Amino acid sequence: MAKGPIITGVDYFLAMHLGINVPSGAVVVNPIGFLATTKFDMTFSGRPAHAGIEPNAGANALACACTAISQMLAIPSHRDGMTRINIGNLISEGGRNVIPASARLCGETRGETQALDAYMMEAVQRISQAAGVMHGVDVKLTIQGEAPDCDNSPDLVARLRQQAEQLPGINDVVEQRPFGASEDATWMVRAVQAQGGQGVYFIMGSDLPEGHHKSGFDIDEAVLGSAVALIAAMVESLTTDPSDN
Repeated sequence: MAKGPIITGVDYFLAMHLGINVPSGAVVVNPIGFLATTKFDMTFSGRPAHAGIEPNAGANALACACTAISQMLAIPSHRDGMTRINIGNLISEGGRNVIPASARLCGETRGETQALDAYMMEAVQRISQAAGVMHGVDVKLTIQGEAPDCDNSPDLVARLRQQAEQLPGINDVVEQRPFGASEDATWMVRAVQAQGGQGVYFIMGSDLPEGHHKSGFDIDEAVLGSAVALIAAMVESLTTDPSDN
């Protein structure tokens, strides 16, 4: 979408996230620290064999995946900023007495900047190739998605702050707070900014019974009205008096 015609001619882009450890009634108008990220799949193709009669005839794809995982999780942190890696899924099917012929994992890297994320992915590629050589297994790395870091447009942040301060239901307007995660909408923010427009990504607080990506996650639905009201106020402000920027 960021590369397509839907962005052409767009002057303002607004995006929002609920929660992110911000309480109900609060709005963060200028979150910082969006992490660049790369999502990847890794497939391992080995050779099956009977684990008792001739294990030497096999090439253990699952063992290769485990070697790669242990080394990827040990990638050194970078001196220039925050880096992250996570392996969220590993699948290998077969019997307990069969050398696994295939395995597949899903992972992601993150970095405080795109350069730091690239540092992580370079290490991932190097480790996957080395693990394949060690175990005699073919390893294929596939990039499934990416997102960059971004900076909000200051003038749009100022207008968002002004509108948030006037709305009932919002009792705390926070200027900055680390986002600490990655977001696809950063592509849109950057695309609009690249053509001379303005973009902002903000956080609408929501009390959570349990954190993001956990089984008990839920939102405080009472904040939805305030969120819609804030977006509507921004749209009205920008379409009736955009010259203030």
